[in-house]
Amino acid sequence: MMAVPKVELHCHLEGAAGPALIRQLAERNNITLPDTLFTPDDRFAWVDFPGFLSTYDDASQAIRTAQDYRDVTYAYLTDCAIEGAVYVEVMSSPDHAAAAGLSYEAHLEGIVQGIDDAKRDHGVIGRLIVTCVRHFGPAQAMKVADQVCSSPHPYVVGFGMEGGFDARTVSPVNVQCEACHGPSAAHAAQPEVKTAGGPLGEHSCRTCHDVANSPKFKFRTYWPRIANPFGGCQRR
Repeated sequence: MMAVPKVELHCHLEGAAGPALIRQLAERNNITLPDTLFTPDDRFAWVDFPGFLSTYDDASQAIRTAQDYRDVTYAYLTDCAIEGAVYVEVMSSPDHAAAAGLSYEAHLEGIVQGIDDAKRDHGVIGRLIVTCVRHFGPAQAMKVADQVCSSPHPYVVGFGMEGGFDARTVSPVNVQCEACHGPSAAHAAQPEVKTAGGPLGEHSCRTCHDVANSPKFKFRTYWPRIANPFGGCQRR
């Protein structure tokens, strides 16, 4: 099975670092980790889902700098490559980065460096889905979405949050490239390969932005805000 090419499409980057790397990052950043974070055999300690969430938060606090994001990204992609992965999408949280005093651009720079280094050393292709945090509310979700749109990067292939479009909050949750373009894994790996969705235009947007879900939708106003500057969303 190790020789079979694989893809990984769901991994939260802040939770991808193993105990050894978390200890290394904590030491680098002068952070004292809870004594209860690890088991005697050096695994993360948790027994139920609330415990898992608490452990996740305690461990991820060690990730503080762009270099940390680079190291976590590189280590995870390296592990994936060893197991035969050829394409990996990771999810990152700008809200986590902001809590650590890191800008969206700085956290993105670190992740991109890790992706490039892993591609150079192991041949694995990495891409990024930026996420917002549901319980921070729709206003913060929109702020994160604006950061993504203001600093576009070809490695960012989606914007996500658990759930779907909710007309009560008008939050752009879980809307990723494939929502409009169709299956696009081949395109993400090799940009010269065209996506399956074909030409986009108002008819594409109206699939979701109908009267019930988006009564104030105006195509000519919205389109310039989401048009992909790298050529993926060209109106024809």
